[in-house]
Amino acid sequence: MSLSGAEIGGQLDCEGGRFENAKGIALNMQRLKVTGGVIWRGVTVASGAVDFTAAHVGDLVDDLSSWPERGRVILDGFSYDRITGAFTDARHRLEWLARGTVWKGEFFPQPYVQLARVLREMGHEAGARDVLTEQGRLIRFHARKRARVVPNGDIGVALRSTFVDGLNLLRWLWDQLQRWLIGYGHKPKRAFLALIVLFAIAAFTAQATWREGSFAPNSDVILVSQGWVALANDPGQPNPAVAWSGKGAPGMDWESFNAYGYAADVVIPVLALGQTTA
Repeated sequence: MSLSGAEIGGQLDCEGGRFENAKGIALNMQRLKVTGGVIWRGVTVASGAVDFTAAHVGDLVDDLSSWPERGRVILDGFSYDRITGAFTDARHRLEWLARGTVWKGEFFPQPYVQLARVLREMGHEAGARDVLTEQGRLIRFHARKRARVVPNGDIGVALRSTFVDGLNLLRWLWDQLQRWLIGYGHKPKRAFLALIVLFAIAAFTAQATWREGSFAPNSDVILVSQGWVALANDPGQPNPAVAWSGKGAPGMDWESFNAYGYAADVVIPVLALGQTTA
């Protein structure tokens, strides 16, 4: 069945429909325009594919089970104004997109942008961010996949394949860092959580290092002071920093050490509390 280029002023009701074409496209909706909306529930696509390329509908009323499996749906360029009376959670919608965004090995990112826009307009802000994060992951995944060189027995091709595989590994590591830290730019709050973790680690290690005695003064004034010079030149003192920073020692009044201040100095680049300098 072909509705390619058709314009429908009301609704297109496909509920309970059955489409099949063992040799190709079972339902062609390329550049279809439906003012009202499409009801796509209880549909069976026994064989062949459904093509929604560049189609536009007002409302999309569907269920996940009506869409055929991956490789039998084309959603590139498909747009809609609203999802009505259907599942709107990002998890199931991402499963829907996964069925129709790869066609003959080529990945189409547009359906993710479309879904994110509609979800955001419907008030599902978190869902929209999840969709765009998944889009970012897939864009990078398919870029690495396209870059791969398949060995064919030639030594030159084998060397290029090894080089590209190594480069792809570095790209994968960088992608994972972007994904978990900032969600490819769509979840910046994750960076704040990472900052808190780094701050806690820095504070703990700084306090432990101070108590252990591996911090020595770095101030010119202190380095030439009588108290520090005496400790530094004392042959019976293997670690002057321990005696300097101990409780009741001369260094207790010098630039009072604070593990949290030191951690903030180390972790937050725009903040200068003087702890690391001292």
